Amino acid sequence: MRIGFDGKRTTQNFTGLGNYSRYVLRILGQYHPENHYSVFALRPHPRTEELNIPSISFHYPQKQLLKSYWRTYGIVNELKHEGIDLYHGLSNEIPFGLKQAGISSVVTIHDLIFLRYPHYYPFIDRKIYEFKFRHAAGHADKIIAISEQTKKDIINYFNIEKDRIEVIYQNCDPIFQQVLSDQEKLRIRSLYNLPEKYLLNVGTIETRKNLLLAVKALKELDSNIHLVVVGKETPYIEKINNFINSNGLTKRVRFLKNIDFKDLPGIYQQADIFIYPSEFEGFGI
Repeated sequence: MRIGFDGKRTTQNFTGLGNYSRYVLRILGQYHPENHYSVFALRPHPRTEELNIPSISFHYPQKQLLKSYWRTYGIVNELKHEGIDLYHGLSNEIPFGLKQAGISSVVTIHDLIFLRYPHYYPFIDRKIYEFKFRHAAGHADKIIAISEQTKKDIINYFNIEKDRIEVIYQNCDPIFQQVLSDQEKLRIRSLYNLPEKYLLNVGTIETRKNLLLAVKALKELDSNIHLVVVGKETPYIEKINNFINSNGLTKRVRFLKNIDFKDLPGIYQQADIFIYPSEFEGFGI
């Protein structure tokens, strides 16, 4: 079987959706090498070297303009040319025209937070998401929800029959299963100048993730306890920094940037507590 995949997140996203995309491709390539997996991405990225598996190939648009159009519409002709039997939209959407082209499809929907908590999203983003998500849910032959909560939301918000939805939980990278040696932990502690006792928060620094609550709680704890934060910054960081600066916490909150992914397990394993005060998650690896 020839299976095609939406590869935008695979090559351009290195947090949750990107990790999910690469994980699915990697395990399919390893455990079902009898199939061929074609990844259709907007542009290449060095991190996809981990997907250097014989049964996986990458395809990119030939024209440099209107790449978003190619991903949503123009890709169908290329899918037909490549003889794709099944297309998997790994992150909430599928191209228009798959049914007319005779190509079966599956879509993974991660969450519908933009409908449940619309105040976290700009108006135009919400409208684009709803348009694409509704189309995917309404036209895909099968829907993968990454949690029972997401399945319930798909049924409630999009009025989709429950039998069309399968719950398949996400997994994390095998690197997190390794227990690191004391020597390796010491190397990581020294490299990132980690405090002796710290709480850890990992995730995009955005309003919904509610990091400010953890910072406020830190103020009430003993001064020898620190907070280490790993995640991409958004404008929400200004509110956090204002609180840190006005409450004398600058030496107790540390934001780590440009973390080598292979070092992340060591940062987790040396934390006293992992704290994740998000307002809502579809799953959350």
